[in-house]
Amino acid sequence: MKWLKRLGVAIAVLAVALVLWLFVGNDVANRRLIAVEKAWSEAPGSLDDFPKRHPAVATNEAARRLESAAEALDVDLRPRFRSKSEDSKRSRSAAETAKAVSAYLDASFADPDGAASPPSGEAEAVLAKMAPGLVPIAELLSKEKPVWLEEIGRGYEAPIPNLLGQLRLQRILLASALRLSSRGDPRGAEALLDASWTLNGSLVTRPELISQLIAIAVGRMEAGVLRKVPVEPGRWIPRLSARDARKGLVEAFTAEAWVFRDAVLRGALLDPDGTARSRRPRLLEFLSEPYLKVQAASLLGTLREFVRESKAAPITGLTSESRDETAESPGGFSDVMSRLMLPNMENARLRADRAAVDLDLTRKVLELRAARGTAKEWPATVPGMETSVVKDARWVYTRTPDGRATIELSRRLDWGNTFGLVLPSRWVSPN
Repeated sequence: MKWLKRLGVAIAVLAVALVLWLFVGNDVANRRLIAVEKAWSEAPGSLDDFPKRHPAVATNEAARRLESAAEALDVDLRPRFRSKSEDSKRSRSAAETAKAVSAYLDASFADPDGAASPPSGEAEAVLAKMAPGLVPIAELLSKEKPVWLEEIGRGYEAPIPNLLGQLRLQRILLASALRLSSRGDPRGAEALLDASWTLNGSLVTRPELISQLIAIAVGRMEAGVLRKVPVEPGRWIPRLSARDARKGLVEAFTAEAWVFRDAVLRGALLDPDGTARSRRPRLLEFLSEPYLKVQAASLLGTLREFVRESKAAPITGLTSESRDETAESPGGFSDVMSRLMLPNMENARLRADRAAVDLDLTRKVLELRAARGTAKEWPATVPGMETSVVKDARWVYTRTPDGRATIELSRRLDWGNTFGLVLPSRWVSPN
């Protein structure tokens, strides 16, 4: 029977093709993964070394004590979910205070004047009510940095701190510092700034992208407050000089690549939470493995180039040029993931660059204060004042006829559509 013979030939051909796909395809896919991992090792660095830089860390006692102390301010720092009813009550209470605090901060940051303005009546009432609860928090943070559970080795399931809670507490600390400075209490204001800096330090060293973004946002708020509070320059200039938002973000980009590769090697590319794996036929997993590995190698190569660029690219203060959408694309899963990930990563890099500029101006303000010391007038010149982190730009220092000092960037910056805090690239002394 001819049809049986033809069926047998078809089955044989299919079997040969399947064997070639599985063995040759896997060999090609493995070679591509090995090649891209070798490229990572050469620059910017081996992915295998990444988890060694971030070993598992347990929550320390300082974090637990801070969680308890923050309860008095109706701030939840515990990295866990509460009951819906409790969350509802907390969210309503938080919204009532957050609005007044945020409005006070936004108005303060938008003003280039170097003096802290008093809060509005509503913000004053909120912050005055919270003032007693900040005393034990500042005391706790003056003794030890809180650390929350870090297990990057768990990949997509790695735990993160309660970032919204931390952001809310940071706004309260920084708004309260401005309030105290406006009331003639610079020491009290600096103590709260110290507390904010220590708390943010718990995020600065974490490798998760979302943690880095929150750390960058808080760092920019700290820069804004430091311009208005007469802190001790000798303590803060080294701190500002050591803070590198771009460096932490590059490490987070590397984390994204490592977690993705780890998911591929574990065979969990399409189901990082482990739930879909049991529903997908194992035969389909087996057959799709070469394709997924090839696509993973392509995406890892794209991420590597982005990390290398992020490490070396200068800060220009301009939005990066759009990627060429007409360029040849490998297509498939890798292309889809690239189009999803890269715009967000580019936006994150712009935020880090904005933070670098904000911190740079704040450092110049502190250097100018240090140069003036106890003198009645601002100095005529300050060595190194003109140097800037922005390519082809410099800081311009002048003294006005009425005895005030100004520092502003020599050209306008354009950050595109990135959202968030807007700090002026200009500072005017209060006197």
